[in-house]
Amino acid sequence: TPVRIVVDKDTKKFKWTPFFIEKKKEIDISDGKTSQVWLTFKVPDDLKSGDYLGKVFVQVGGAKAGELDIQFRVLPFKLPIPATKMGLFYMFHGMNKQEEMDNAAIDMSEHGMTGDPAISVDIVSRNQKLGEDDIEHFTKLNKMRVSACLKGNFLKNKTDRLLCGIGFQIIEYWDQNKGWGAFWPHSEKIDKDLILAAKTVIDQCKKEGWPAPWFWMVDEPGGHPETLPELYYYNSTLKKAIPEIKFWQDIGGGISLGIDEIKDLCSYVDYFTTNRFDEEIYDRFKKCDKGKYGIYNNATCCGTISPIKDRHMYSFYGWKTGVDCLMQWAYSS
Repeated sequence: TPVRIVVDKDTKKFKWTPFFIEKKKEIDISDGKTSQVWLTFKVPDDLKSGDYLGKVFVQVGGAKAGELDIQFRVLPFKLPIPATKMGLFYMFHGMNKQEEMDNAAIDMSEHGMTGDPAISVDIVSRNQKLGEDDIEHFTKLNKMRVSACLKGNFLKNKTDRLLCGIGFQIIEYWDQNKGWGAFWPHSEKIDKDLILAAKTVIDQCKKEGWPAPWFWMVDEPGGHPETLPELYYYNSTLKKAIPEIKFWQDIGGGISLGIDEIKDLCSYVDYFTTNRFDEEIYDRFKKCDKGKYGIYNNATCCGTISPIKDRHMYSFYGWKTGVDCLMQWAYSS
């Protein structure tokens, strides 16, 4: 797995190194420099358990330059494939090249990630108008993203969830002072642009044979209670215009503030993922009766249960909740 190194400790900025683990037959290293090399051994299914010895040979310019002794142990059991999907949000954040997206998807797949991939409505013009340039831009990017997902073995079935972020620079913008999204006043024009964007994505999914998109519009609305009315309004607007539309929603911040997000949003949302989880929240999900639900960002426990309280939900304890999908926010630097 790539490791995180400090870029600027004052601003708490980090980067991954290496950014991807790529399979290469050779690498270029400047004279007097060093390079980090990761070795991955693919163990055949029928290989007997036990200790194995071998050598790694290093060549420079086709000539032997050195060798390393290696030893590894094959254990007498196989790790089961988790029934719960696991993955990352923003899996292609900041990427606009097909090769880069392909490498990201393959890298994540080889590390056991199977969670919901995402496309989005990316707006290139900041003129508060959904134009042909915007539509051309996000349809092209989304085709690249899904192509990468398929190479990484995501979206294997038509029933898989394909998330789609929508709304940024259509209904809201980033307020630097607030440090969160802020919404423009409602208008007929904004409603039409939002509906057009959603229909464009849905039509592209149908045309390309992709799974139907699940739209996500307002980030953690309960954690910023003033955004809840915006979610009610815009989800209702899209539902009225496109009755078959599905909505995916992240929650948890509101729960920590004493807001019953699950009850309040139940009639507006088709799938919840929460960053808070305990028995009470589980009971609320059952009452809402949406079937499957997800956990993200480790799902800090709201109660006093240990060790769940210590954010161990992205593995063993997360699987025990009966959750459908475990996800983690992750941004590229």
